[in-house]
Amino acid sequence: TIESIRPLTIEETYELSDAILDNDMPNVCKELGDIMMHIVFYSIIAKENGKFDVVEVMNNEINYRG
Repeated sequence: TIESIRPLTIEETYELSDAILDNDMPNVCKELGDIMMHIVFYSIIAKENGKFDVVEVMNNEINYRG
């Protein structure tokens, strides 16, 4: 569920933050991939529940940025 993966997403975000602070670009790349995987997971769960899909997530970001 979205709720069950939330703590893991928070952990990945902290790992990304640490990699950024360490200026460890290979690890930044890895952690961004991990977070991207979480975005896909959230989107799959939401799509299964008739809420939204990953395309909508990306389109919302594009529309928000104008």
